[in-house]
Amino acid sequence: RLLHPGPAPAGALGPVIGFPLRHTEVHARVAGTMVVTTVVQVFENPLTEPTDAVYVFPLGAHAAISAYRIVIGARTIEGVIQRRAEARATYDAARTAGHTAALLEQVTANVFSQRLANLAPGDQIEVRFEVSEPLAVRAGQLELVFPLTVGPRYLPATRRGAAPVSARQAGDPDVAGETSVGYVDAAIAGNTVS
Repeated sequence: RLLHPGPAPAGALGPVIGFPLRHTEVHARVAGTMVVTTVVQVFENPLTEPTDAVYVFPLGAHAAISAYRIVIGARTIEGVIQRRAEARATYDAARTAGHTAALLEQVTANVFSQRLANLAPGDQIEVRFEVSEPLAVRAGQLELVFPLTVGPRYLPATRRGAAPVSARQAGDPDVAGETSVGYVDAAIAGNTVS
């Protein structure tokens, strides 16, 4: 989801619109009972001004991200692993200075969120990360699963504003079925996967 830069009530996030994911590539390499997956996702800023974006994505419950980078035009920004507070401070400083920056955080065992700051209008952003995880064994066979969607989740009213990102309060009248992570409208979520 994309935080629209329009006006917002004091202390609240601005309006949220769909952030177009154009394409996802998944390359998996299996060695014994482990899989190393390289994921490449291409996003595009549809607005006419720089903006910040947040997106949430699933991984396996035992997944570990071992490499991370974003590519904008000819520039590649390599990810650096830091403690959560230090990483947030680094991201906030770069964002405040007007630099393009990214922050990847684990929200729960199988949900991650990524923040991208100061994305230029019309720019395409390529996000690349590498994930390692053990393969599940089911009835004596190895099983490889790569999730593509964080499904709707219930979020108690007491956790308003808590992770996952974009969570809405349970019971809000516009949230059918009391889910907390909405889906992007199909009209703007027309992306491909390979």
